[in-house]
Amino acid sequence: MNYIAPPRSDGTNHRGRQKQPWPKDRLFRILSVDGGGIRGIFPAAYLAEIENCFLNGKSVSSHFDMIAGTSTGGIVALGLAHGMTAKQVLEIYTERGQTIFPTPKGLGGLVKKLRFLTKPKHDHRVLKDELLRIFRGKVLDDAATRLVIPTFEAVHGEPYIYKTPHHPDYQLDRHKTFVDAALHTTAAPAYFAAVDNDGHIMIDGGVWANNPVMTALVDVIACYDVPLENIRILSLGTGEEGDIGGHPSPLQDGFSGPVEKRHRPGGSSHPEAQHNPHRRWRKRSADRVGRCRTVEERPSPAGTKMRQRAPAN
Repeated sequence: MNYIAPPRSDGTNHRGRQKQPWPKDRLFRILSVDGGGIRGIFPAAYLAEIENCFLNGKSVSSHFDMIAGTSTGGIVALGLAHGMTAKQVLEIYTERGQTIFPTPKGLGGLVKKLRFLTKPKHDHRVLKDELLRIFRGKVLDDAATRLVIPTFEAVHGEPYIYKTPHHPDYQLDRHKTFVDAALHTTAAPAYFAAVDNDGHIMIDGGVWANNPVMTALVDVIACYDVPLENIRILSLGTGEEGDIGGHPSPLQDGFSGPVEKRHRPGGSSHPEAQHNPHRRWRKRSADRVGRCRTVEERPSPAGTKMRQRAPAN
């Protein structure tokens, strides 16, 4: 690359934004999804179980006013904004995960591990082909909901956030394709190659905002006349590294780079858990949704109400 584009921050608006009106009696609901590689299967499965239990299989995306996602969470966010159900997003991981993150085996696996010493572990062209198959040429201007997708520009060392044009000031990214946004937010150093973006070098948003919840919250406060107590956030992580049944988990890989590996006590030794970890994670998400439903249906003590916590100032 010879051309180096000027920093995106050169065009920063320093005067503050004109807040857009928001109905006073309407909550603003944010969905935030962390980075975590193939472990994005967990938030996808969690949301899919909500759709199954409460929404008759319809997409959960229409129940949120904004969706933020970093790295693998960006793929979940973009998938929902594309009009997919969470179940369809989940199938990206369960059906195509092995294609995107192939497990090294035999002599070829040894060669690939040696190659990992000097080159990215995975081929971003495979990921790009999968993203093109899903999103085709769709651009952020066509998103079904507001989006906030953090990434990072490596030449100037600056945060770089893709946003739908949900405010009159947001015009730079409206023609950015879903595929480009997804490739940029998932370009984890050492795992996928950095991506040239017209003179900017894009890498995984997880290097600065693996949990994108604050990028979304700040954006809502800046763009809309909505009181803090009317903002509700569902923030989903991707779990922790660990072993399944005493064997290295295939979930320990992917976007957002290497994560500290921890032993999780009580790992299942059931053969099905060892050979079908995706099913185990779907079961785990179903159990957690079930516990939420139990709390929801439990009668409250007389004269009391469950309080919802407002975001901290």
